[in-house]
Amino acid sequence: MQITFEAAHHFALTVRDSEASAAFYAIFGFKVTLRWAAQDGSLVIVHLSRGDGFILEMFQYEANKERPPARLAIGNDLDEVGVKHIAFRVADVDSGLLDLVADPDAERSARDRMRASRMNH
Repeated sequence: MQITFEAAHHFALTVRDSEASAAFYAIFGFKVTLRWAAQDGSLVIVHLSRGDGFILEMFQYEANKERPPARLAIGNDLDEVGVKHIAFRVADVDSGLLDLVADPDAERSARDRMRASRMNH
């Protein structure tokens, strides 16, 4: 038996700040399509979509705000089990990078990771 794969449906990730993350992913055309918050403030769930059916599902746990930042070096935990990254195909990576770095509203840590990635490749 073989199941026919049509397209990716969603990708879930945990973020520190769902608003800053949504602003970053807006650069790629994602818009907030669902926002849910627990009454006690412990969890916020945000769905982002581009209209093509693919959803980025973000979880923001209040407890994570005080945790230290993730290790951002390229390939630093590839030997550990778990998802490592998601990649988007863009028409012009160099132009996209310049636009991203020039945008003061883009999430700083994402700009820094992207800049480091380009310098190491």
